[in-house]
Amino acid sequence: MSNQACEPCARRKVRCDKQQPCSNCKRRKQDQCTYPEAAPTDRVKRLESLVRSLGGDPNSDGSRTPKRARLGPSPVETQSNDRDAGASTESERGQPILVEQDGQSYYVEMRAWHSHLGLEVNQQNEVNHDVLMSRPLISRTKPDALQGLLRADYNINLALQHPSVQDANFLWDRFERNANPLIKIDFDWALKGLRANSTDIEGRTSLKDPEHTFLFCLYLMSIVSIPEEECTKILHQPKQVLLSHYQAVCEQALSRSNIFCIADVIIIRALILYMASCAASIERLSIRSLFSLMGLTIRNAEALGIHRDGAILRLNPVETESRRRLWWHLQHLDLALGVRCGTTPLTLMAGWDANVPLNVEDSDLNPDMTEAPAERKGLTSLSYCLWTYWIVSQQREFFSSNRGKLGISWASNKSLPHATKISLINTMEEGLNKKFLQYCDPIKPLDILVQLTSRALICTMRMFTLHPMSFSGDANITDEQRHAQLVEAAIKSLEYNIALNSRPEIQRFQWFINGYFQWHAFISVIVEVMQLKGSPEAQRIWDLLSDLYTYNKNLLELSEDRRKLHAAELITSAWKARQTADPSAYKPACVSILEPLLSDNRGDATKTQTEVVGQPLGPVMTDEDLNAMLDLEFQDIDWGFWAGME
Repeated sequence: MSNQACEPCARRKVRCDKQQPCSNCKRRKQDQCTYPEAAPTDRVKRLESLVRSLGGDPNSDGSRTPKRARLGPSPVETQSNDRDAGASTESERGQPILVEQDGQSYYVEMRAWHSHLGLEVNQQNEVNHDVLMSRPLISRTKPDALQGLLRADYNINLALQHPSVQDANFLWDRFERNANPLIKIDFDWALKGLRANSTDIEGRTSLKDPEHTFLFCLYLMSIVSIPEEECTKILHQPKQVLLSHYQAVCEQALSRSNIFCIADVIIIRALILYMASCAASIERLSIRSLFSLMGLTIRNAEALGIHRDGAILRLNPVETESRRRLWWHLQHLDLALGVRCGTTPLTLMAGWDANVPLNVEDSDLNPDMTEAPAERKGLTSLSYCLWTYWIVSQQREFFSSNRGKLGISWASNKSLPHATKISLINTMEEGLNKKFLQYCDPIKPLDILVQLTSRALICTMRMFTLHPMSFSGDANITDEQRHAQLVEAAIKSLEYNIALNSRPEIQRFQWFINGYFQWHAFISVIVEVMQLKGSPEAQRIWDLLSDLYTYNKNLLELSEDRRKLHAAELITSAWKARQTADPSAYKPACVSILEPLLSDNRGDATKTQTEVVGQPLGPVMTDEDLNAMLDLEFQDIDWGFWAGME
């Protein structure tokens, strides 16, 4: 048995049992378990360094009382390291490490834990993790909190809950085509191995519970991403039935994973897919509950050290890149949920240091790499995720430079000068153009999606800065100019939405696009067309609304969202006013579609009310109410109602 840790364990900073090969290398398989050759002089130098680290002098006669051990850098070293921001951070936090206990990795940052673990310091002033821990890192003698809330049924055989092999292959195909390009949280070659096991009856029996959990969340994500017709034709069940079934299976599998104390990174990936699926299908679960679940997931990710860059933890390039993708997607999804809840996520302003993932293809990475690959120039299969991560990084930068005074709604912050808002938006637009948009290929679906969604975001931000409820004032802009610019920005925002919904190349991403409809722009143009009535300028908006309803079929589902019903009533009432002002105007296609739907909706409501109370129910809004609303201006609208996502 060697008296030193093997080179892979020393590099990973994990405990080594010093066997040949050691248990860690046996488990990882890809590591070659080799031990360094220690010359006698090296051993003497190591021991002398250890004496110095304890405050002693190896050349003295031993009469001096040794000082207490110092695990951090010396003041001189600290001053030198302060030239580098990353080193400065480490001198403040303590050296981050990953240690293993009972086959699980734990992240340790505080110096107090270094003493608890009995870590030594070698001649390079690096922590030596070979010393046997005197006490366990995590006590497993106590139960975890709130265990009664997660009632897992261990009598259910998860291997039997998978779909048929044929259906599983179909769901995998749809995941890889529709969802994976937008949620790149694992490498394609890693998913390939998992697919092989999940589409084989015998292979399923070898899967562990965390792998089953990830697969069920993947199936749920796939079903969210496919249209109703495919569910009925290929899977032979309505989409809502499939969603309910796999949501229940996902939650049962997650309940076995103890989401309060997650020990396996694959469960973090599973939760991302679960939350992304439910957020895209907004009528299934409340956004606030998903936002709370995201907080729990991020705290577990921090406990696994995913918020720290893998290079600092001395992980290999593949592990480093994997953790970066995971952490940044958590931040992106956390910000998206925060926007829909009207809350600024606290991690947006926290001091984590995981770098943005590299702009590389999955094929550029392999488990045997020791050096990170060079980044590619232009767009890659990761580019959609990267532009969203870049937006998160810009938000963090705004927070840092303004000491957290800018929330996620800074574009609509009336206390912030208009010129400052425009400067921030221009900075984001220039960065997007330089880093992403100039490389977009107009025939590649993912490039089209990057271009349209990023431009729509900038347009929406400009619209918010001009909104009467958030406009900060500008001596160079009259109220009439501001209003004209606001309407133009709202129209442009909806035109981007129409482009996203009408381009056949990106129809496979429809599930994602539908989750981010811009209600503020929609109601803004409706209010504007009410004001224009018989004006010739109104025709452009009527044509826009007709195209919007043509390519947004979900807007016709009036019973599922009261905003859709109220918007339809406002549009039909605005048309009556236009018809009165200009009898020669032709009826827009959207009005021809909405009028019978509203009539049916009112009939259903009347029937329901009669059955319950015995009295007929009038329409949601009377004609008098709607006519009165034609005099509304922007400041009269309850914008909170239209922005609500519940």
